[in-house]
Amino acid sequence: MIVDEVTRNETPFMGAKVPGVSNDSIERENVSEIDDRGLDSLAKPYSEAAFDVPRSREPHELSTKEMASILLRIVEHEGPVHEDEVVTRVRGLWELSRAGTRIQDAVAKGVRSLLVTKKCKREDGFLTIPDKPVPVRNRRDVSSANLRKPELLPPVEIRAAILALIDTHHGAVREEIPVAVARMLGFKTTSGQLRATIEEQVSKLLRQGTIEEKDGMLKDVKK
Repeated sequence: MIVDEVTRNETPFMGAKVPGVSNDSIERENVSEIDDRGLDSLAKPYSEAAFDVPRSREPHELSTKEMASILLRIVEHEGPVHEDEVVTRVRGLWELSRAGTRIQDAVAKGVRSLLVTKKCKREDGFLTIPDKPVPVRNRRDVSSANLRKPELLPPVEIRAAILALIDTHHGAVREEIPVAVARMLGFKTTSGQLRATIEEQVSKLLRQGTIEEKDGMLKDVKK
């Protein structure tokens, strides 16, 4: 399935172009040939959690401890993942057509249990396992439509994709990053909303001092 974010007159990521030579310049290979295959190598296919659950009972009939255990398995497999997607996954595990109020409440209680016990942490509605490395995932073949919504892309994963791009290619021109990161995440084209979502995380990395702009290029300050 091709991700359906649409825009026009978009150019592919062609690599960062060094505008001049400075003392700390890194000799780069000819980066005019960085194609989608190169970007694909920086991400792995998104895998949706699938495992056996006690279908003899409805999700809302489980104890909070039982539900929390199921949610933890989902987050371990898919984190960072939005809470809304966790509800969708629970519905799918039980092969239900919808998740009513009782199921949503049961999931919310399970999430609170995971947060209180510090088995999970939450950032902007996204759940992750503490101290677990953040994966960059290609959503090209996912079945859940929510995973292809820009507003449901984990900010921490977008930042990880930006850093992977910059580190691998020894820097990047800021204007090229949204299209390249979109490709890494499995979007064939980049809508205005998706571009803005990625640019917001570029700005955050700059504010944090994780990356810096030098000689027209963004670079990791640790490199």
